Amino acid sequence: MSQKQLNWAIIAGHMVECFDATIYGFYAVILAPYFFPPSMPQIILSFIAFSAGFVARPLGALFFGFLGDKYGRKKPLLASMALVGIPTIVIGVLPTYHQIGLWAPCVLFFCRLAQGFFYGAEFAGVSIYTFESYEKSGVLGQKTGILVASGSMGAVLATGLGAFFTMNSMHPQAWRIPFICGGIAAFAIFLWRRQMKETKAFEDAQKKKKLLTIPTMNLWHYRSEMLVSLFIVSLNTLPLYLVTVFGNHMFREFGYSPSQSMLLNMSALVFDSIMIVIYGRLADKTGFEKQIIWGCLWMFCSAIPSFYLVSSAPSLLTIYLFMILISTGNTLVVACTMPYISTFFPTNCRFSAVALSSTLGTALIAGHTPAIAAYLIKVTNLKIAPAFWLMGISLVTLYGIYWLKQKKQKGSELNALDFVEAK
Repeated sequence: MSQKQLNWAIIAGHMVECFDATIYGFYAVILAPYFFPPSMPQIILSFIAFSAGFVARPLGALFFGFLGDKYGRKKPLLASMALVGIPTIVIGVLPTYHQIGLWAPCVLFFCRLAQGFFYGAEFAGVSIYTFESYEKSGVLGQKTGILVASGSMGAVLATGLGAFFTMNSMHPQAWRIPFICGGIAAFAIFLWRRQMKETKAFEDAQKKKKLLTIPTMNLWHYRSEMLVSLFIVSLNTLPLYLVTVFGNHMFREFGYSPSQSMLLNMSALVFDSIMIVIYGRLADKTGFEKQIIWGCLWMFCSAIPSFYLVSSAPSLLTIYLFMILISTGNTLVVACTMPYISTFFPTNCRFSAVALSSTLGTALIAGHTPAIAAYLIKVTNLKIAPAFWLMGISLVTLYGIYWLKQKKQKGSELNALDFVEAK
């Protein structure tokens, strides 16, 4: 497989995997009455099912991270792609609550857990594959931007199909078609990716016998780096879910139809994809850390004004401004996150460390955003309440970057002092 074909296999696979992993989120509001009892809070339960996919990701990260650090980057990328399509197809053919009762939400939760488990290898895996292939090329940010944008385009495809299959003229069960198509596409990409080669960084570590028997046992030595990585990665998707998944709930309250809400989601994701590519190229010149700091500051400062814009009967223009304000800070961070945190860890435990910290970021923080946003509004009766969640995580992330930098500087000073004393 040529380098060009390899790049396309990685990009197409990431697009399909993101399609399969995110499609439920865009349908969460629509699917709530299909799979949950009418006597219970269906929307919140549907958002909790959405969160379930993120809870399983750290388990998948541990399992596939072990494979990636011990046997190579290629194997977990193949396995996750082959398996993630199965639960996606099952959701597409799953009978409703009115047909099989409580079995419907139980199977749905299990499918979301399975999607999360198999996705645990994908984003970290393709990001590390890209990092180790282009680390010293001077175009790492550009390549990463294109990769991440392909994931956003997978979500664009999900929302585009969602808008089409939820039109009033469509059959009520037409929403099932994208799930079935996504599952089939995942298996097709698996066949394509079988021709991938191993990264040179892993092969060098293997030749020099630097690989570890149990790579995950080495993660404790990098707990500080993993903690900071966790918060940085959470800002990859937390703002996105406020604009799209939770945004669907707001848009419905503003009087927009499911199809119109999907189109709003799609326009936000198209904007994200374009800006991620631009900011990825910019990061090669400005530096990854600096750009992440800019993004955090932007989100902290713009959160309250953004939600204030949609606090009462907003116009279409106001909604777009809300999405652009939040997405701008989000895309500054997304374009730089994986190359930045990949530098924290050595080759022999990089896959495990990046996969686990990134999936914990979504499992513990970002994945619960729609449910937390709905809860904050309910208990405070303030439409701007979700802004406090975004501001808090942005502030903690900024402090974490500063704290880790200071810790590393002190460690370097101590090592230098020990060297001088030894002489």
